[in-house]
Amino acid sequence: MNRGTAAYTAHVDTFARENLPAPLAFYLATQLPLVVVIAAIGVETDRLSPSTAAALVAAAMVSVLAYPMIAARLRQRPSAA
Repeated sequence: MNRGTAAYTAHVDTFARENLPAPLAFYLATQLPLVVVIAAIGVETDRLSPSTAAALVAAAMVSVLAYPMIAARLRQRPSAA
C-alpha cells in the first residue's frame, strides 16, 4: 500500500483536478514483481531466510488479489462531489 499512498499523496492535486478516484492508489499499490525480486536477492545474499522471503511474497500475493477488488468496490460508490 505504500506505493499507492506515495503516488496518491505526491499527486493529490492531480487526482482532484483530473477527478481521479482514490481507488487508483490501490491499483498502484500492487507490487508482486518487486517483492519477488527483492526476496530472491535477499535469499541469495543470505540476508533473508527462505521462510521470511516466502512470507513476503505471500503477503504481496494477497495485495495483488485484494487491492484491485478494494479499488473496484470503492469505484462503485457514488462520488461525494
